[in-house]
Amino acid sequence: MIGTKCRLSFLQYMKDKPTKWGLKVWTLCDAKVHYCLNFDLYTGGIGEKGLTFRVVNELMRPYLGRGHRLYTDNFYTSPELLAHLLSHNTLAVGTVRANRKHMPLRSKSSQTKVEVGHSIFLKSHNMTACRWMDKRDVFCLSTVHGNSLTDVTRIKKGSAGEREVVQRPTIVSNYNAHMGGVDVFDQLLSYIQLFEDINGGGSSLSGEQLT
Repeated sequence: MIGTKCRLSFLQYMKDKPTKWGLKVWTLCDAKVHYCLNFDLYTGGIGEKGLTFRVVNELMRPYLGRGHRLYTDNFYTSPELLAHLLSHNTLAVGTVRANRKHMPLRSKSSQTKVEVGHSIFLKSHNMTACRWMDKRDVFCLSTVHGNSLTDVTRIKKGSAGEREVVQRPTIVSNYNAHMGGVDVFDQLLSYIQLFEDINGGGSSLSGEQLT
């Protein structure tokens, strides 16, 4: 958010943000160096295929067809988006909401019970859907990974520092390793006062979780 109280038709209010009133900016950041590659000021409108599809497509437009890999959180990820990106030679990995349109029924919580530490993988063409039961259900989509698992060592729940080895889907491990570019960009930007008003206050630019 770019904090402002000016009178604009597309001024946004987000109660969970540090800057609650302002201009909403979507950002695309490099996953390794956290450099802002592109941004888009939200001025209203949803688009033919929905807001999140439009936002990602606009931000990625200069980078489509170059073999890049995109990481998105569950606000953006959908089967339709990943299929669109794949058709433009762009791979994608992301967490996804179970109720997204075109998500396979067998991956949804109400359809199949999954024990803690176990996973379900479903594949269609070049897209893999994953449901992993950790402390809660984790749903992912990927056009990069298959059904491989990675051994992860962590502290056992309820123990006094005892460690255990669990198997985590490689999709989840890869997602965790590469997400966060926008968060780091926001943090670095917060150290810089971009605008100063007559009271000496400041505003900061922030974006959504898209790397």
